[in-house]
Amino acid sequence: TIAAFSLSTGVSVWNAVVFEIVMTFGLVYTVYATALDKRSAGNISIIAPIAIGFIVGANILAGGAFD
Repeated sequence: TIAAFSLSTGVSVWNAVVFEIVMTFGLVYTVYATALDKRSAGNISIIAPIAIGFIVGANILAGGAFD
């Protein structure tokens, strides 16, 4: 059978786990800092959707080749 998902050559499971943790932290931090933080409920919350979209795109571009 052919695996649908696999790690790139030379990437260990633990490297992938740590990388996923870092990317998830970046996404969660962006969501909380822009969309959910009550202190930033004016200026920065306006750009929350684009900031979240950028971090998702960056995670895909950075992590897609490895994980």
